[in-house]
Amino acid sequence: MRLKPHFILVFLLTLIYGCTATVGEKTEIDYPVGLLEPVPHIRQRPEWNRFTILVWQWQNNVVQDLQIYIKAGLSGFHIDRGFGKEAFVQFSIKNSFPYYVDHAAGKGILYLSGDLKPQVVGKRSLLVRPKSLADPQIIDELKEQIRANVQTTKEGLVFAYAFDDEISLGSFNSPAEVDAHPLSVAWYRQWLEARYGRIGNLNEAWDSPYASFEEIGPVSFENVRRSASTPPLKNWNLSPWMEWRHFMDYQFAQVLANLTNYTNKIDSKIPAGFVGGQQPSAYGGYDYALLSRAVQWMEGESDLLRSFWNRPRRPRVLTYHLSGSYKTDAWTLWSCLAHGDQATIAWPEGWFLTDESTGNRYPAKEIESLTPVFREVQGEISEFIVDPDTHLETDPIGIYYSHPSIRAGWAMDSIPHGRTWPNRSSSIDDGNLASGWLRRSWCRLLEDLGYQYEFISYLDVQEKRIDLA
Repeated sequence: MRLKPHFILVFLLTLIYGCTATVGEKTEIDYPVGLLEPVPHIRQRPEWNRFTILVWQWQNNVVQDLQIYIKAGLSGFHIDRGFGKEAFVQFSIKNSFPYYVDHAAGKGILYLSGDLKPQVVGKRSLLVRPKSLADPQIIDELKEQIRANVQTTKEGLVFAYAFDDEISLGSFNSPAEVDAHPLSVAWYRQWLEARYGRIGNLNEAWDSPYASFEEIGPVSFENVRRSASTPPLKNWNLSPWMEWRHFMDYQFAQVLANLTNYTNKIDSKIPAGFVGGQQPSAYGGYDYALLSRAVQWMEGESDLLRSFWNRPRRPRVLTYHLSGSYKTDAWTLWSCLAHGDQATIAWPEGWFLTDESTGNRYPAKEIESLTPVFREVQGEISEFIVDPDTHLETDPIGIYYSHPSIRAGWAMDSIPHGRTWPNRSSSIDDGNLASGWLRRSWCRLLEDLGYQYEFISYLDVQEKRIDLA
């Protein structure tokens, strides 16, 4: 990426398998410890040449409700998992109806469901992640589900594969001090050694007395918060906790990159990624500098992905809900298109109704009123924006994306919580994360002034991938 900014807005504080990890006496696993190189770019298929509303299969069935889709101007759907869903694939081929595949890697591993979530949230201590992503058997389980689901669905008009939705190291962005699994800790030590080279370099950076990398273990926020809750800031030492969080984000991204490359071996023509992405935060695995290198499409923070995926373009989408206001619902779709999103995933609660007396299906009044908007936003007008050869030309303004600063900012935000910091759930974080509000404020301010900006990744700066001359 080449960028010649007149100025750079720096917000917040500016504060692959290839190495052997040994656990016990017998287990040796090659884990990645070096730079996370971007996974290969896959150009979206030619049929994906217009903005598309992909309707989730909930409270409806596209096969049975096809005429309602057509009447309402809806032109896409989703297949859940895929294995055993050959009828939907054949429907897609027969009717030229596109879809994306969700839960291609199943449910319950990348997203901890059921009784697994309570095991990782609301606790101050270090935890072993259920379904540890450092465990090769878990990765094999994910790949087996991908293989079965992609083999079935790749024959139809598939636009993209999503491993799962709302994935996380723990639960969304809620504080979850995972993963203290022995394999994860072994990987962490090898990663630290590759990162620092000598234990002396780490001790100097951390102000620590370790004799070797084998002595180092993960550090919970509880272990650093007391010394990082009062002035002066220069006396704070968040290094052990922040480095552990950095590694967990790295691990999460490396696992996703591994799954992306595996999916490409089964279907080399269709992008792989995930949906239901969260905002950048200290927990959850959402370091967008890393994630943007790990997958080929995503539903997530559009303003960041717009910059990181501008050249070459990678598909990005947003979720679409009805708000109860026609103006808001119409504006939301046009805003998605204007910001370069290639599609939206519609959550169709209340969209499809049944006449109790006749059993006939029909669209809700809100959907009927939006039908002209659905048709227009997915029409010819969207072709130029959705075209993968179209790129956003920004003004010479850069906003620095520093995920280490986001972690430090989270630590500051948590001060009022004291010992109750584990209760700062994702819902609280979404509405109160200072770095999130600051990022959105800069974006909206610049856009309201008529400027377009470029986010600059801290990784690209560190690795000298950006020419600022």
